[in-house]
Amino acid sequence: MTRLGTEGTADVTTDDSGRFEIPAMAAGPLTFRLSTPLESELRFHLADPVIVTEGDTKELLLSLEPTVLVRGHVRVADTDRGLAGVEIVLGHGTPHQMERAISDANGRFEGRVRPGHISVHLISFLEGYTQLRKHRQDRIHVPTDANEFDLPPSVVLAQTEPLDGTLLNADGQPLPHTFLYLEGGSGAVSDAQGKFTMRIPKDFEVEGGYAYTALARESRSTKVEQRQPLIVRVIGDPLPPGEPPPPKPAK
Repeated sequence: MTRLGTEGTADVTTDDSGRFEIPAMAAGPLTFRLSTPLESELRFHLADPVIVTEGDTKELLLSLEPTVLVRGHVRVADTDRGLAGVEIVLGHGTPHQMERAISDANGRFEGRVRPGHISVHLISFLEGYTQLRKHRQDRIHVPTDANEFDLPPSVVLAQTEPLDGTLLNADGQPLPHTFLYLEGGSGAVSDAQGKFTMRIPKDFEVEGGYAYTALARESRSTKVEQRQPLIVRVIGDPLPPGEPPPPKPAK
């Protein structure tokens, strides 16, 4: 797939000689989303975006490179029990290049990536589970001389339980209509009385997180003052813009 920013897309398929042609497109940056058969051991090397100028003709060379078969395991925290049906993204190569995998009945998954630094992210959680920050795998090195590679350590999900809570401002007053994220929690939005419901890992000592007020467009740190019932207070000055990004409430 060839993508033209916000202007549109063009889907093309290579012919028997590996060539393709797009008769016309708008001027501007050109980026790519390329797919190969799942059984193939090769993946495209995605170059930096190409700039298309008006009246110009571009000849592009897209190369296929060998990959490494990586394997991983999704399990429940403090057990060896695997979790099926968890969708994983393996990021590799350029920021736009990724492979998707789904864990099987034993929690195992695999995918092909280009060697070098890769990332492992979950894009769909099973209901009642969450991934703790300390178990996230943001940067793993896959050797260039490997044919296969086991990802260390396991992707660990913790079971959660729903907790009702109240979000307070720095003065101890209920804080309504505010996005709230607590470490290990699912994310939530407070109602008009500052009340919210969030899923928290069982037996997990939640200390804090941050709150984002859409009206003020600012985030502030939070502190858990009490767990049962859960009381969270906003503390400190506004965080720098974009640090952290607004949390996404659970669906």
